[in-house]
Amino acid sequence: EPGILAQILDLRGNALLGLGKYPEACPFFDRAIQVDQSYAPAFLGRARCEFNSGQVASAIASVKQATALDPDRLESWYLLGDLYRTMNQATEALAAYDQALKVRSDDFDALTYKAMTLLSVKRMKEAETEIKRLNDMRPQSLVAKYLKAFLLHQQGKNNEAANLLQQVLKENPNNPQAQLLYGTINYAIKNDE
Repeated sequence: EPGILAQILDLRGNALLGLGKYPEACPFFDRAIQVDQSYAPAFLGRARCEFNSGQVASAIASVKQATALDPDRLESWYLLGDLYRTMNQATEALAAYDQALKVRSDDFDALTYKAMTLLSVKRMKEAETEIKRLNDMRPQSLVAKYLKAFLLHQQGKNNEAANLLQQVLKENPNNPQAQLLYGTINYAIKNDE
């Protein structure tokens, strides 16, 4: 049966991707698509291969094919948004994350990616709204706390940001992003004194 064979080929390809063996993995996705052109996950695997080989436009086309085949697959919208973010196309990235949120309005990952994108293009008011939603959804999430601390720092509220980052670092002391931001904030606080 074509659907089962496509799934098996996709699983093999993903197993090899997980091992970082892109050259060996990529033919499995192409073969899965040949076997069953309606199997959306194979297009995502192919997109990862295309991106890895520097073919970003082809990767986006493959992900768009996956979204057309299965518009409720959140992973497709995440990947599309991430590809656009790598190309500094924030508007398109935000549209992809919004599509994921249309599929599932309380999707933590889509909301996280959207908030990070908004922060990266300095749309602080919108980012603040989304970060508040993240922290309301999962008040103990280290990612939500980190994003809130980053936002507070951008707003010049360095003492609040430092306190929040202390919580993050207490739970995950080896988080390099939190360590870097914490150091930056402490430097800013010392210069403000």
